[in-house]
Amino acid sequence: MPESAPTAPRSAPDTGAPPPPIVGGAESSAHPEIGVLYAELDGARTTFCTGGLLTEELVLTAAHCVDGALDWRAGGATLGFGLGRSLGALEADVPLRAAAPHPGWDPRTLAHDIAVVRLSAPITGASTLELSGAVPGDSSPDALRFVGYGLTALEATDSGVRRMIDLSYDHADLRFLYTWDEAGANLCSGDSGAPALWIGGDGQAVAVGVASFVYQTDAAAPLCETGGAGVTRLDLHLEWLREVIDSAPAPDEAPLDGGSLGEESPDPGGMTLDVADKGGCAAAPGAAGPLLLGLALGLLARRRARG
Repeated sequence: MPESAPTAPRSAPDTGAPPPPIVGGAESSAHPEIGVLYAELDGARTTFCTGGLLTEELVLTAAHCVDGALDWRAGGATLGFGLGRSLGALEADVPLRAAAPHPGWDPRTLAHDIAVVRLSAPITGASTLELSGAVPGDSSPDALRFVGYGLTALEATDSGVRRMIDLSYDHADLRFLYTWDEAGANLCSGDSGAPALWIGGDGQAVAVGVASFVYQTDAAAPLCETGGAGVTRLDLHLEWLREVIDSAPAPDEAPLDGGSLGEESPDPGGMTLDVADKGGCAAAPGAAGPLLLGLALGLLARRRARG
C-alpha cells in the first residue's frame, strides 16, 4: 500500500458519499469556539461545513470545505461563519473573506485536507482553539470529541444544529487519525472541518486534527450510521498553520467574498486556486452539503488490534 493512502481500519467505499452531521450526538453549548460554515442563496441558509476559531479572524476547517465554498459562491451564494446553538440562532455571524487550503491538498488521496478561512471582520471576545502537536496514539486516549453542525443520518434534513459527541479513538497512520464506534455513532455531512478535540486529564481540550471523511464497515448500512471517521493529523501541519496565522493575508488565499479569481483579485494576497482546476468533493448550490468521495480508493486495511 502506498504511503500516501489512508490505512482505514475497515473497507472504504468506492462510491460518492457525504462526509463528516453528527450521528448519535447531543445538542451542546460546550466548546463555543467551534461554529458553522454556511452558504446563503435566495434567502435560505445551508450548512456546508464546520470550523473552529484559530484567532478572532481565522477559522480552521478542511480543505475540501473550501472546494465546497467555491462551488456555492460560483452558484451565486454568499458565504459566512457563525457561532451559536443553531444556524437559525447565531450569536456571532460574519461573512467569509478568503481561504487558504493547504498547498499540498489532493482530493484524489485526501492528503493535507486542512485549510484556514479568513473572516471579513473579527469576532471579538470569542474563545479560540488550543492547538496541539501531540499524536493521540502516544498516550492511547479513549476518545476524540467532535462538535459539528451536520446531519444525524444520511437521509436526514436536520443539519444546522450544534451537536457534540465523543467517538472511540482507533489508531493513527502517516496522514490520519481514525475513530470507530460499535454503537453506530459517527460524523456525517456538514461535520467536515470540525476540529478533533483531545480532552486531557486536566479536562482541557486541545485540537489534534480536522474531520475529513467517513468510511463504512457494512456496505448494506447507511454510511453515516456505521463505520468510522478519518481525521487529518494536526501535528503534521502545525508549521504551516503558524505561517498562515502569522501572515495577513496568506500568500495562497482564495477570495470568497465575491471578488474575482486570479491576478485581478482585489485581495492583496492574490489567488492561486482556480474554480475550474479544483477536484470534485463539493456540492453544487441547493444540495445538502459538500460531497466527499468517501475514501474512494478501494482500500482494505486491518483495524489495529486492541489489547
